[in-house]
This record gives sequence, structure tokens and C-alpha cells, in this order.
Amino acid sequence: MGNRNLQKRVYNCLRGGAMWNARLLAARCGTSQQAVRQAVAALRCSGCAVWDIPGFGWLLPKAAPPLNAAAIRQWLPAGAPWRIFTYTELDSTMDEAQRLAELGCEEYTVVFSESQRAGCGRLARPWYSPAGEGIWMTVLLRPKLPLEQATLFPLLAAVAVAEALHGLGFDVGIKWPNDILAADSAHWRRKLCGIRAEMAAGVSGMDWLSLGIGVNVNQRPEDFSPDVRPIAASLFNVLGRPVRRSELAVQIIRALDRMYSVFPQ
Repeated sequence: MGNRNLQKRVYNCLRGGAMWNARLLAARCGTSQQAVRQAVAALRCSGCAVWDIPGFGWLLPKAAPPLNAAAIRQWLPAGAPWRIFTYTELDSTMDEAQRLAELGCEEYTVVFSESQRAGCGRLARPWYSPAGEGIWMTVLLRPKLPLEQATLFPLLAAVAVAEALHGLGFDVGIKWPNDILAADSAHWRRKLCGIRAEMAAGVSGMDWLSLGIGVNVNQRPEDFSPDVRPIAASLFNVLGRPVRRSELAVQIIRALDRMYSVFPQ
């Protein structure tokens, strides 16, 4: 069987959406497992986004559906005051949240973007924000608190994200003041999430405060640049399969809602 013909047959099997391993593809295509592995490698070299899931096989993922504001609101508690804004691309969700705050937007506002052109973390470090691969969000709040208590909010956000991830079955830890790290043995202490806070002062305290949250969800190891690959991970890396971003987004907002509602003000 010619190499191109085998690649086409392998691709046609994978594009059905099911997961295939070398044994099953070899049986379906009437060839050896080694030939199948070579065909998959050739497909990936040609730009085909075949995911290699260790211990399971290969998967050709469908394009991730964009986060939908109406769908997220639907799964929040009845009467929850949250306003959700979703964008295809922004310079950063932090910049957009600041713009909304300066226009007088109320608190309990969340900005999501499928990708960011200039996302950054703490100390203005660049944050890689590819389209459809993670959760890139900023939460706008207006706590009635003195300025010195602003330092508590990155920890509040970190605990909320950790709680959301624990609820979905992930073993994670918090590195003070703003990182969520994988706690499983294979990805020990690799960064899954970063949190950044900004605020503006009012007459008697905070005018507004924004919490930027970036979660690596479905990136593969090779999606990270060589300089961050040894220290970063995604939920896909940890779990071995894609994660539904919308479900995680809802759980993060729910956790933030619970914690902020009992925060002393």
C-alpha cells in the first residue's frame, strides 16, 4: 500500500472522532502497526493536529467550540448577578475589564477571550494564549474594602480555581501568591494556571479590582515553547484527554461566587 494512500486511510479513520490505537488501525487498513505509526507521524509533520494520548491511542480533535456567554449563564445559580462577555480575540482580557470598569460597569462581570494577542501574567511576563486551547478570563469586582486588602484577592482566586479543578477530579496545589500547579507524579509542580490582579483606588478604598485567570486546558506538550515546556502543563497533559472548557469556566465562576459572597466587607 502506498504511503500517501495509507495516510489517507488513517486520516479517514481518525476524522470520525473516535480514538484509534496502532493495533486497530493496522487491522482496519490491512497493514503493520509500524506502517501505521509512520503514517501518523507523516500526517503530523504535514500539519495535521493528531493528538497522541499515551496508553490510549490517537485522536483527531474537532475544533473546540467557542465559549458561549448564554450557555455559561444557563449553568450558573439562579439569580446569580454575573454578566458574561465573550470575545474571539483581545489584546488581553485584563485590558478589556479595565475599559469596562472605567465606563462604570458593575461588579460580577467576567470577560472571556478565545485568544489574547498580548496576554501577560504577574510582573508583565508574556502568557501564551492560543485560540480555543485554554480559559483566558478576567473577573471585575468592586469590593468595599481598604486598599491594603487587595493582596488577599489573588489567593481567593487561586483557592476558587483549585476548588473548581478538584471538583473535576484534578490533583492540584497552590504556589503563593498566584500559581496553580499540577500535583500528580507525572507533572509534579508544573504550572497549570496563573492569576494576576490589578486595581484602581477610590475615595475611601478600592474603586475596582480585576482578577486575570489563565488556565492551560487542552494544549499538547509540543504546543508550549521550549523555554516554558519544562515548567508548564495543561489539563490535557494531566488527564490524557480533552477537557470541556465551558464546564470548567462555569465551575470557576461558581467557586468565585461562593467565596466572594462570604468575604467580609
